Amino acid sequence: MSTDALKKRKSKVLRGEGGTPETKRGRGEVDQDVRFYNEEGELDSRDPQQDFLQYKESCESLVTIMSEIQELKASGAKEGNVEVELRRMQGCIHFMNMKKLNRLAHMRLKRGRDQTHEAKQKVDVLHLQLQNLLYEVMHLQKEISKCLEFKLVQSILC
Repeated sequence: MSTDALKKRKSKVLRGEGGTPETKRGRGEVDQDVRFYNEEGELDSRDPQQDFLQYKESCESLVTIMSEIQELKASGAKEGNVEVELRRMQGCIHFMNMKKLNRLAHMRLKRGRDQTHEAKQKVDVLHLQLQNLLYEVMHLQKEISKCLEFKLVQSILC
């Protein structure tokens, strides 16, 4: 290939200060309706117990589908057979569902760790304040005892 052909194949991205990935477009791109799927938003509305049950069902279905594919291939079905392809597509759907549930579980775990870390930081701040107050109390008690000793010594001398 010539260098001119390579230059034509490279996509050019306009990079600007503060631009978001949605606003960076090449020359030939047309404005499209950009939609994003937010799994973190979905995480709040989902029940972890239901996700676990759905995960178990997907695993069982995937095992069943794989055994059916194996039986079909053992019975002489060829690679491009409609039944095999149908089962393969069902298996892919269950596998994608399992990956999604795994991502959600990891997000829940990260959220729990973050909340635990924040709580620990609050406890550390409160513990440090308590230590400072205890040190102040101890210091004031020493000052009081010094004052009382001074009064005692002064009364003895007079």
